[in-house]
Amino acid sequence: MKSMLIAVCLVAVSCCLAADVPGCQHETCTKCIRHRTCIWCSQNNTETRWPSCISDKHPDLEKWLDWCDTEAVEPGMTYSVIKDEPLSDDDEVENIVQLSPQEVNLTVRIQEPYNFTLTYSHSANYPADVYYMMDGSQSMADDKDMLYSLGEQLAEGMKEITNNLYLGFGIFIDKPVLPYISTVPKVTPPYSFKNALPLTSNASAFTDEVKRAEGGTNQDFPEGGFDGLMQAIVCEKDIKWRNVSFRVIIFSTDAGFHFAGDGKLAGILRPNDKRCHLDANNEYNKAIVYDYPSVSQINEMAKLHRINLVFAITAEQEPLYARLSQHIEGATSGVLASDSSNVVDLLTSSLKDIISKVELTQRDHNSHVSALKCPDNEKDWNPVVEVYPVGRQGSLQINLAMHCQCSCAKPGLHCKRGGMHSGTAPPCAVYVSATRLPRQCECYSNDDDGTGTISEDSCRQTNTSAVCTDRGQCVCGQCQCKKPADPSQVTENVNVMNVGALVAGVGQHVLVTETMTNAKTQALNRDTQLITGLAGGLARHLTVSTNRHGTRS
Repeated sequence: MKSMLIAVCLVAVSCCLAADVPGCQHETCTKCIRHRTCIWCSQNNTETRWPSCISDKHPDLEKWLDWCDTEAVEPGMTYSVIKDEPLSDDDEVENIVQLSPQEVNLTVRIQEPYNFTLTYSHSANYPADVYYMMDGSQSMADDKDMLYSLGEQLAEGMKEITNNLYLGFGIFIDKPVLPYISTVPKVTPPYSFKNALPLTSNASAFTDEVKRAEGGTNQDFPEGGFDGLMQAIVCEKDIKWRNVSFRVIIFSTDAGFHFAGDGKLAGILRPNDKRCHLDANNEYNKAIVYDYPSVSQINEMAKLHRINLVFAITAEQEPLYARLSQHIEGATSGVLASDSSNVVDLLTSSLKDIISKVELTQRDHNSHVSALKCPDNEKDWNPVVEVYPVGRQGSLQINLAMHCQCSCAKPGLHCKRGGMHSGTAPPCAVYVSATRLPRQCECYSNDDDGTGTISEDSCRQTNTSAVCTDRGQCVCGQCQCKKPADPSQVTENVNVMNVGALVAGVGQHVLVTETMTNAKTQALNRDTQLITGLAGGLARHLTVSTNRHGTRS
């Protein structure tokens, strides 16, 4: 059993950063953590010099982390293994496990990589299903004879890779209708695709069926191999693909291929339905009903059914099929000799090359790689990502949780004594003073009843005065004035900061509001003088700010 450790670097690309903002001067936790280099501390920050939002490049970051409790740091990346079955041994033939672990939970911040390790193991006798599809046109007659003579050697050569080998054989020509094939009487009846031999462990049956296979003629140079290829992929029961096996289709031809749209030449307009249509004789019976499949449809079904494709083609077709292989996951191409005499070496070397390489990719999960912000729908913040080895059994399911919102911003959480508790108060409210960086919970009262109501002390002129002088609403320690009904009115907000004991019973923040028309432009000056008088000789400590809404002369 060969094992390899694979380091996986996963980046949450389903939601990306908004426009970059210099530094980490963000006023809310959510804004802070959406900046790629910023982190947030959600614990009480009223008695410290540390900012709540800080850069992960800050020179004093270690001291900041010592101050902030680990549980209070936002965002925190977490990784936990949910399912981790042991890897299978070489002699196991059922319920084979090649990838470990199988399921993990991962919480990451936006565009922040997270490294973890997974292990892939290839069992020496892992089941292999090899289905050989041959072009049945007359130009490939000598290749069919060579495949018959080398059939036993092919089976023996494959045993170098695994002892658990099944072989199958199919043959294709083109749609049995003009202008693709000849309808001249006494010619072998034309057909699109025949499943001549479903997968079997009997190598002699494979060579016998290759010998009996009848070819045919077609009129144009491209072949209808895509019709047969689609049937070989999707008809799992008819082809007898095993549930646990390494699935390979060998596609051998000396010509190009028809694809979606070419059916119009015969008036066939219905798109290929990607379904199995083999009749009782194991022949494709909807060739003149559905158009040829497209390259993207072949790729889609090959991924879904874990098919590894090997295009065994003549030298003149190599450039075409090399380009085609780039558009089909798990596909490769190799050049056949003119008489297919190198078919055994080509197939064994191709399969060894496929098995020796492990390509990890992910299935589609509706991610928005080009998004500039977190998705509006919160359901899109937790995608499930499936990582799997191409063309192989097994996968790793990553239950991804992206940090698009702080823990304190989740519904039903609010502040009490610097911590987050159940309740209905507005979450993650932040008050920003004139001299400090953002602080999270100081706008909530530290009462003991657990109600977590917003403190309104800073919105009262005195202990007994009305909140915001009945002309506004106290929001997180600041007054928001009511909008005047008359647009010509002007609302003046006067904030007096840090006056302390200058005004008896006022505390840290005093706010006086005055709503006036243009005829009352002097009222504000009188109110300001009143406040200055209350402060006595220390008026130099007053800070007055004015916000105007409307026009005034």
